[in-house]
Amino acid sequence: MGWMQVGMRFQWTRRRVVGGPGRGDGHARRDGRGCATKWKVRAAPRSWTSWEAEDVVVEQKLGTLGFLQVDTAATVQDAVQYDNQRQAVKEGGVYVRLYRGRVVRGKSFNSKVVLKAYPSEREVGGSLARQLATNEVNVHAALQPTEGKYKGAHPCICKLMGSFTTKEGVSAGENWLVFRDDGTETAAQYASRAAAATSRGMAAGEGEFWDRLDPLRPLARRGRMIRNIGRQAIEGLAYMHRSDRLHQSLGPTSVVLRNVDERIPERVEARLRDLAFGVDVSEAGMESKSAQVDLAEALWRRAAREGAETVAERRAYGMADDVFMAGLFLAYMSFVSLCEPGTIDGPSLQRLLETTFQADVHAFREYCEADERWTKAVRFLDSGAGAGWSLLEEMLNKDWRSRPTAQSCIDHPFFQNMEVLR
Repeated sequence: MGWMQVGMRFQWTRRRVVGGPGRGDGHARRDGRGCATKWKVRAAPRSWTSWEAEDVVVEQKLGTLGFLQVDTAATVQDAVQYDNQRQAVKEGGVYVRLYRGRVVRGKSFNSKVVLKAYPSEREVGGSLARQLATNEVNVHAALQPTEGKYKGAHPCICKLMGSFTTKEGVSAGENWLVFRDDGTETAAQYASRAAAATSRGMAAGEGEFWDRLDPLRPLARRGRMIRNIGRQAIEGLAYMHRSDRLHQSLGPTSVVLRNVDERIPERVEARLRDLAFGVDVSEAGMESKSAQVDLAEALWRRAAREGAETVAERRAYGMADDVFMAGLFLAYMSFVSLCEPGTIDGPSLQRLLETTFQADVHAFREYCEADERWTKAVRFLDSGAGAGWSLLEEMLNKDWRSRPTAQSCIDHPFFQNMEVLR
């Protein structure tokens, strides 16, 4: 299990931030100075899934997400890295570009958006890219009802506004997804900033006057921030499960944040994104023979090895697998944010929990307690009579049948007496 899993093992490459306006890729018109051409407002696109390239304009490149195919027998530790090295694309590899942009036509005129560009089929990994793009649209469609309590989008899941395929230029044939701008800082990026602030005894960003006299004040607010982020991510996961969908790639880079101000941790907004690996576990979906099933092939093989044979058992296994990854995410936010920078990272933490200690959280706690560089993280999880450790023990249980549901995690004492301002 890991931060990213689908029919084959994949890995993320770190997002590279590129300043300044995007250079365009044949999908947005710009004048000779690199500025966006002004458009007249016209009627809205026919549907939220049938936009045109001319409906949006690119303003800034945010970076690249890399999905690299690796040997299915490789360990998760080998499959996940957080470094700046862009590895060679193997057969089936996919790189997705991210941009910040703006809607220039239709009823959403002037709305800020985030654009995700999947490569065309003629590029390396193009066939898989098309499959991933199609699956991501389909998963969002299932999670964005046209009526009811969560009409449009759940507050803890990024909203897909539309999609289109470019028809001309160097980017012809690329599949572009248009998301509402729900923030661009990931939980991983916040954790990195928080770690640096922890080492200095300061707030990540602007703090309060009394922080300089009492370094425990920003630390206490950071703890509330971590719990708020974790709870909202799991709320989004619980909604996906109620909607018969698995996430299958929940991790620190697949949670995006808004209003990240440690002075008011209750205002932070966390949303799940990157649903390209989502799995339909409805009755119809489990019986389907579509291409989407191929994305879940490795999941179902693992389920069979773990004794999940019936449709109901496989469905339960998939949800328990998501909960396990959510537990790793919670551990990541607790340790990376509150430990000395550079002393722990995602792969190392996962290796300790999964391989070294075999999900024995009590033994893992004793190991962590012996390292003074991790003291703050241990104390954070100790608070509330060890509620944090208790939740991790449940979510990372080796027996998938004994793991709690995502909804049960939300009701755990670790997340009680919390306020979220939206």
